Amino acid sequence: MKANSTGQCKPDSGDVVTLELGNRFLIPDAYVNTADKKNQREANSREDDQEAGYGFVDSQFNRLKVENTYFSDILCQEAIQATWSLSFKRNYMINAAIIGLGWWGKTLVEAVSGVSEDIRFVAGTTRSLSDEAKAFGKEHNVELRASLEDIIADPDIDAVVLVTPNSMHSAQTVAAAEAGKHVFCEKPFALTKADAETAVAACEKAGVTLGVGCNRRFHPEITKLREMLRARELGTILHCEATMTFPNGLFLKPDAWRASKNETPCGGLTPLGVHAVDGFIDLCGEIDQVYAQSFRRVVEVDADDTTSILFRMQDGMYGYLATMTATGCGFNFQIYGSKGFVKLEGMTHIAGAPSEERRFKLFGNCTFKPVKGPAETWDAASFDVARAALDAFARAAEGGEPYIISHSETVHCAAVTEAIVKSADSGLPVKI
Repeated sequence: MKANSTGQCKPDSGDVVTLELGNRFLIPDAYVNTADKKNQREANSREDDQEAGYGFVDSQFNRLKVENTYFSDILCQEAIQATWSLSFKRNYMINAAIIGLGWWGKTLVEAVSGVSEDIRFVAGTTRSLSDEAKAFGKEHNVELRASLEDIIADPDIDAVVLVTPNSMHSAQTVAAAEAGKHVFCEKPFALTKADAETAVAACEKAGVTLGVGCNRRFHPEITKLREMLRARELGTILHCEATMTFPNGLFLKPDAWRASKNETPCGGLTPLGVHAVDGFIDLCGEIDQVYAQSFRRVVEVDADDTTSILFRMQDGMYGYLATMTATGCGFNFQIYGSKGFVKLEGMTHIAGAPSEERRFKLFGNCTFKPVKGPAETWDAASFDVARAALDAFARAAEGGEPYIISHSETVHCAAVTEAIVKSADSGLPVKI
């Protein structure tokens, strides 16, 4: 039996099984040739991998691979056949480490703990190994380590998830990539284009997967809107806009890293607005120019709380984004075209809110208003965007479909972020 070019193989049972890039199989020891048994056993240090090696389908769909060793077509046939009758494992579970256990780091752990079939958190580190952090780790079977360096030196950890201060993302991504770890980084990926390029280059050189936490891309309503735009159901796009608000700035302590202008320039841009910037790039293409104003009106820490930004897209449409960190939470995202507009309403992440609310309730009322005829309204589905992003990252790391945000989009978003900050500082429009 041989996996053919369409990725199908037929085991003894007669059932047809579709093999996708990255599917892993348990390979009985008898099918690992003598020369490779030692390497295979050394590679399988995890408790659940002791009895057999892992193999997975490579890009040719005709060979099995155990760690870095390929096997012949004949061995592939025999191994898959024997494996199917014993214990077939369609998806390998990525062992990840969480770097940063603030309220959002904990939210990411909670999103996949005990429910994901693609990724699990087995280790973590945080700046303060407090009793609270230790209790959280124990609850979710996350072993707390002393540092990022300890984690990336561990061969049993496949990936790191960075939920750390913004200025640290680039260097930490480079360090993890050079250690051979896949990297999922919370947004903003970087505050400058140069830092983003450096980190992306490190991931590409190491051949590891890079994921960025702009998780609203995964929501079914954004998917639906993306499909509408591709089908030109809104006609020629004229304008896109978003407003994102929350009260978190009112409760920041002066020693919190989010209270620093160096870490969070332009107030709500990095905790909130980057989601909208990524949405504009995703749905309307690259951004050509920005003009920003940002001020501190009421918050007590040295950070802005009110920011507004004008955009000009390379394809000609305009955009607008407002963020506020000192009012009630809200989210509005609208795309206007010559055939009508779509408006998505919802909420933003509020520190202290239940984890389920932060993950499932980001989208609410939805409206499509055509140029002619009545408006259509509906409620968005409850959907865990945090889990969706982590699962997609894990599948990409295992050789599946590439992560939804490309490297070029990641770098461009960082370039736009940098330009917005420069514009707010100078009071002038800035070209990307």
